[in-house]
Amino acid sequence: MLNNFIGLFPFVYRRTTRLWVNRRIALILWGLILFSGWVFSIKKSVAHLAPAGAPIVLIPFLILIETIRILIRPITLTVRLVANISAGHIILGLISNVLSSAIAILPFTLRVIILVFYNLFEIFVAFIQAYIFTLLVSLYITEHP
Repeated sequence: MLNNFIGLFPFVYRRTTRLWVNRRIALILWGLILFSGWVFSIKKSVAHLAPAGAPIVLIPFLILIETIRILIRPITLTVRLVANISAGHIILGLISNVLSSAIAILPFTLRVIILVFYNLFEIFVAFIQAYIFTLLVSLYITEHP
């Protein structure tokens, strides 16, 4: 959230708009979650790979599918976050294009009000991006042993 809000200052580049930064954060958090599950509760981690009551014939396939699903987690977290950031930037870009073309014909007080709401919308987008990332990580934590 702090990186998102720092990017709202003029002439400061928002680091969380970069794919590799989000991927690195997702990989670190995913790795810590996975590592803690295998270190502190290895039985639950192994049991999590195959559901209870599965036929013995299907267990190798279920383990393979579950392993692939676990390994894809940081990629999905990164893609979701970058998609949300991109959508927010596209909306902000569209709003700023409309404002820049209409700002010359509007009265001063209306321009100030529009710009204040524009900045509030940027703050809202930064907050939502941080919230979505935190929500997805917490969902992954609750799902993993």
